[in-house]
Amino acid sequence: MCSPAISQTGSVEGNISDKETSSKIQDVYVFLENTQFNTQSDEDGHYIIKEIPVGNYILIISFPGFKIISREINIISGNITKVNEELTASTITTGEIIVTSQRYKSRLKDVSLPMEVVDKYEIQKSTAQTVSELLDKKSGLSLTRDGIWATDISIRGLSKNNIVTLIDGDRIETANDLSARLSMIDLNDIERVEVIKGGASSLYGTGAFGGIVNIFSKNAFYNSKFYIKGFLSSSYNSVNNNGIGNISINTGAPKWYLKLAGSFRNAKNTETPDGEIKTVDFPITVSRAVWE
Repeated sequence: MCSPAISQTGSVEGNISDKETSSKIQDVYVFLENTQFNTQSDEDGHYIIKEIPVGNYILIISFPGFKIISREINIISGNITKVNEELTASTITTGEIIVTSQRYKSRLKDVSLPMEVVDKYEIQKSTAQTVSELLDKKSGLSLTRDGIWATDISIRGLSKNNIVTLIDGDRIETANDLSARLSMIDLNDIERVEVIKGGASSLYGTGAFGGIVNIFSKNAFYNSKFYIKGFLSSSYNSVNNNGIGNISINTGAPKWYLKLAGSFRNAKNTETPDGEIKTVDFPITVSRAVWE
């Protein structure tokens, strides 16, 4: 003879939402205190815990950034206890926080690293055609060449293989081993050049055993009112019929800015007292656009 068994369990379920926005909250942790019964809310903010033995329990609802809710509930055999909750955002209290940065304004003489800085006024007064020529007269720096127009820089005798070159913080990588990287940068588009003489791999990554050449370009900026500025320059060198042209347009507003810049350079054979040095008729065209 068999007698039916009556289940002595019940369930608890409900929906969880944000009190301020009324939006449903997913992945809220719901559990019964001092038991193994727990679950998480789904994408609709709904949760359910089944087969809970009858009795009184403490229901805990917890989610990061919101106040923890604690409710006493009574589980009745065969019944579903409904508990809907609206979570209130809580203020997260922390201890003292110290924020540091590797980049901050300081005087050159106060910098612990051996540095050279060339600003835009020195660039304007210089007759240099490339960044390498611009830095050639600085202490510890020397010009290296690969042909007539391909120039690079050496720091304290170390070649470009041990020097990291950056433009606005981004590394320059070339597809071959020619020393042409610094020859293809228009001086008219440079705000300043900073050079660290010596190992700086801890700050700039591998390959910086010899030093860093960091080039900062001129850029547009946010402004309280709409503005637009333009710049046009050109030059000519009769020694090798070297012609250079540059044009840039900067514009911006409170929520956006845009820079358009382009340059063109073309050179022929170089005339020297000992004769004409052949060079490749290789025009260089560089264009740049920045939008933010």
